[in-house]
Amino acid sequence: MAPPSLTVAALKMLTKWLQNRQLAVVLLVVNLPKTRTLMWYLDEELLDDSSVAVIKLLEWGTKVENRDFGSVDVALGTAAEKPNVMIMKKNQSLQTKTLQPTECTITLKICFSPPEPKMVVHRRKHDLKKLICCPVFAKASGIEEFTLKETEAPQMPAPTSTTMKELSNKKQLFQVRVIIIECRQLQENNVKPVVKVNIGDYTFRTRIRRGNNPYYNETFVQNFNETPLRLFDEFITIQLLWWMAGHNIALPIPAASYAPIRLLELGHALISKWLSLYDPGNLNAGFKGYVKVTLCVLGAGDRVPDFDQPAETGDLESNLLQLASVPAARTVSLQLYIYRAEDVPQIQDGTVTPFTTLPVDPLIISVDPSLEVNFAGRVLRTKVILGDTNPVWNQVLCFPMQLPSICDLIKLTIMDGAEEGDGVVLGTAFLSLAQISCAGAETKKEASGFLPSFGPSFLTFYGSQQELLNPAETPERRGIQAEEGTTYRGRVLLELRTIRETIPIQKIDDIPGETVKKMQYFLPQFRYGLCVVFYSATMLADITEPIQFEVSLGNYGNKFDETCKPFASTTQYCHAVYDGNFYYYLPWYDTKPMVTITSFWEDVSYRVACTNTLQFIHDRLKKNLDTLKAIRQPHDPSVAVVWKKLQKDLVEDCKKPLPSPDIQKAVTVLDKQLWKLRVRVLHQISKAAEKTSWKTPLHKLIPKVEGWLNRIASIAIETQISIPDVVIWMLWEDRRVAYARVKSQSIMFSKDGPYAKGRLCGKTHTLFLKDMQSKMNYNPIPAMLRVRMWMGRMADCAHFMRCCEGRIAVFAET
Repeated sequence: MAPPSLTVAALKMLTKWLQNRQLAVVLLVVNLPKTRTLMWYLDEELLDDSSVAVIKLLEWGTKVENRDFGSVDVALGTAAEKPNVMIMKKNQSLQTKTLQPTECTITLKICFSPPEPKMVVHRRKHDLKKLICCPVFAKASGIEEFTLKETEAPQMPAPTSTTMKELSNKKQLFQVRVIIIECRQLQENNVKPVVKVNIGDYTFRTRIRRGNNPYYNETFVQNFNETPLRLFDEFITIQLLWWMAGHNIALPIPAASYAPIRLLELGHALISKWLSLYDPGNLNAGFKGYVKVTLCVLGAGDRVPDFDQPAETGDLESNLLQLASVPAARTVSLQLYIYRAEDVPQIQDGTVTPFTTLPVDPLIISVDPSLEVNFAGRVLRTKVILGDTNPVWNQVLCFPMQLPSICDLIKLTIMDGAEEGDGVVLGTAFLSLAQISCAGAETKKEASGFLPSFGPSFLTFYGSQQELLNPAETPERRGIQAEEGTTYRGRVLLELRTIRETIPIQKIDDIPGETVKKMQYFLPQFRYGLCVVFYSATMLADITEPIQFEVSLGNYGNKFDETCKPFASTTQYCHAVYDGNFYYYLPWYDTKPMVTITSFWEDVSYRVACTNTLQFIHDRLKKNLDTLKAIRQPHDPSVAVVWKKLQKDLVEDCKKPLPSPDIQKAVTVLDKQLWKLRVRVLHQISKAAEKTSWKTPLHKLIPKVEGWLNRIASIAIETQISIPDVVIWMLWEDRRVAYARVKSQSIMFSKDGPYAKGRLCGKTHTLFLKDMQSKMNYNPIPAMLRVRMWMGRMADCAHFMRCCEGRIAVFAET
């Protein structure tokens, strides 16, 4: 966008204040042909810490009415800290409504003239153990007072003009403890973050971690023999550094991220609080991430508080601690469109009907489903649909979200029961914002990212069978099973959009009818075939009862579910035979059982082909990297041979064209954005690999290849595959005792070539089953299976015969 003509430009300024507090005097000098001064008189009200001036550049007097060239948020907290001082803001870049930078810049000066303070005399009584926790710089140098009469009840303390001189001037023993728990949403790619902690003049560093959400849980302790007057004037500064592999040094990001806290403002302790990291050289650049810390100042004889991390409840974003001079985070509206669900399980006598052997009357539906969404401690729930296993909600749930968000996961739960009350949890699914958005770090800042987007697509829900069948199960065991998601609990058609609004609010609305009609475009289904050949079942325990295995894909193949027609989805019952050593096995010998299932799902061939192609590139690069790491001597002649093979394979793989989404019928916004991101990342990796010579030292080659490997892994994730996972169950007396889950895309066939099909498609591989009933910390392996799996469109079933061994014999057809 070209800069506007300044002769017809005007400046419009809107100032936002928190809690209705505003400036006293503001002076702006704008670099226009004519100098203009804007002033406000606001009745002796103090400037608030989070005050922000929103400057919009508009063009008037043209045919296009009120043409908008962009806006910029200017923090006013610095003006509050330095009253009566003219502060220069140079070359502030304007941004569009979608947060994209423009070529327009603005330079201005701001001055804040506070009213004269009024001295108020109070009785003072100090108690250092009762200091109020405050994460920002104090406007007055005093501490909080606690003046109580014997007959009065405790009241909220009020800040006074108490000075630091009133603190004791006698040396005392103090201990300062800083616990760095974890970091989240660090705004870089392929990083090894190190947290540097300064406690006064003492410096500490954490261990090196990898990733954008590292976990540390490291404690730093420093003892002081100082006067309270001097100690409580010190700062705790938390700085984020990037560890540079191969240089053995820790370097800050373009301008280091800080979170300074004054000991006087800290008070006694902060337990498991989130602090915002910012760039001190560019406060308008937004937050650089978040760090969770525990800070504590102990005197001689003080009792150590409980440092156990409490569960994260409540609104996390509103409780975030940040510096007063840092402008407020940019906020957007996260809108989740909930359309409909299918295959919601029924509850009968406290059990889920698909996993019981009792017949269920299909005319009696005993489930009242609703969908609950939890994001950053905020919870919204759709309306309850009475007696329907395929409910239609057509509601949109709106959540305010700051950028970057402190929370990455959106938790969705299918509930059964009334709107008021806990209800029964039927199934759970998660959406990761990191997997459906891009901050631009993946492309090395060469291109802008995109805001979170998803669908319209079905999201598969899973749950724990044991959670409802055995209410006496321990909460720890329930949590493990709920995360693993052992059983299929239905699918929900939803869409996620991110809209920039002036003041995002949390609300629930109905979806317009026109939007609902457009969803029919994403609903056509096609017929898929699944075939599993069992070659062997070994490592069985001493079980006297007959054993069989069942293959299910959603509700298809589940012999206890009466909503789908029966399939040949189970093997014949067979008794285990002792192998003469330790384990038992099933005597299949030369006749191997084979099960087949036909089902109907949406067309996800484009998404499967893309993620499988990237997974192939990742696996081959990892294999070559392992060969390179196996070389012990840096000057070994084999380094050149191995590197040239790695380079050739990587460049060849990165230049393979990815399936384009333009030729597909039902393409979402996320499909288009991911395709652009993947093509750009592969192009960058290919160029970087071509420029890297084998003469580069080995200790620099390995970290560079590891970086490429991590970048490919980050773009290979696909969240819009609406086909559930394939689950192989081990049955004993019609009871499910063990299971194994296989991703459907890993066995999916594709016509786009050998690289686009799943890595396990048509190949014999090993599966280790997981026990569902063991209550020990160490769970023995229930069984080991050798299977060959194939899945694809029924129109491509002829390709399955090419990977079969032996002759297929049909003994019974259902």
